[in-house]
Amino acid sequence: MREVGARNASVAAHLDFVEFDGQPAIRGKLEGSIELQCQRCLESVTVGLDEGFQVLLVDAERDDEPGGYEPVIADAARLDVCWLVEEQALLAIPLVPMHAAGLCEKRGAVRADEGKVEDGRQKPFANLRDMLRER
Repeated sequence: MREVGARNASVAAHLDFVEFDGQPAIRGKLEGSIELQCQRCLESVTVGLDEGFQVLLVDAERDDEPGGYEPVIADAARLDVCWLVEEQALLAIPLVPMHAAGLCEKRGAVRADEGKVEDGRQKPFANLRDMLRER
């Protein structure tokens, strides 16, 4: 297993090597979990992966790849499969990893709607001083 910027990761990849329109292609599926940092409460959160992908190995960038395959510029004879799996795993994880709704509040994270409202304007940092004193 290679390090992909996560504390703990376990990802299995199932790959089918096929030919599509005379070019090498790969149909794959990623399954597993990655431990990331929740962006609400900054605690660890385990994100499950269950993602399918289809890539077409091409020599140069093109816009007309058929059949829903994503083009990947690579030499089919020298393809680094670990690199491909890592790239697909990075594409599969959420941009902003977070716990499910309500779980962060139990850990003491501040909700976005806790800011005081005055004159119809929300002030999200109104209680920041109180929060800093508590720590």
